[in-house]
Amino acid sequence: MNADEFETTRLLVRKILEKPHEHAWPIQGLGMLRLYLSPKIRLHIWNPVAPYKVENVSELHNHPWNFASTIIVGALNNHVYTDDWPHRRGTLWCTGVIECGPKPAHKGPALGPTRKLVQTTQPVRLGETYLMKAETIHRTEAIPGTVTICNRRPLPDPDHATVCWPVGTEWVSAEPRDATTDEVYAFTRVALARMDAENEGRLL
Repeated sequence: MNADEFETTRLLVRKILEKPHEHAWPIQGLGMLRLYLSPKIRLHIWNPVAPYKVENVSELHNHPWNFASTIIVGALNNHVYTDDWPHRRGTLWCTGVIECGPKPAHKGPALGPTRKLVQTTQPVRLGETYLMKAETIHRTEAIPGTVTICNRRPLPDPDHATVCWPVGTEWVSAEPRDATTDEVYAFTRVALARMDAENEGRLL
């Protein structure tokens, strides 16, 4: 989006953050609050700290859709993981296939082969957009208060994704649930504080 579109989007996002009680917010165990703006577009607010981020949660995953995500507030590092068996580098991970969605649709992983993965980090800053293919394993490391708009393009199978966790440990679910009022305001307060600081030039 161009500069004018970005500023307009920030203003619209601020209106949502200032009156969060007008919307339904699922919270995910990765420390992310989300809002469906349309069937394909979601607003994400990140606050990946305890107790909002589940302890030892299995963070590496892919998606049943391609997507483009734009940073409206804050910044993040997008860690991308690729197979590296030929060079015998990287870390060995267990893999599983999960059925996405809230309970009772969510199910534990059907175990797949282990994978040796190497990490590449992509910094994504305010106003930038990053693109992800559905099959790409990644992990998001966001600054608390980061807000993104995720534009998804579902594939023929929109319900299954791959998750990874270190060999020798157990899979820990990040499945979504309805956020409490206190959780919603905790997330939106930190996002508004970061937006205010950016507007004042303190975090740019």
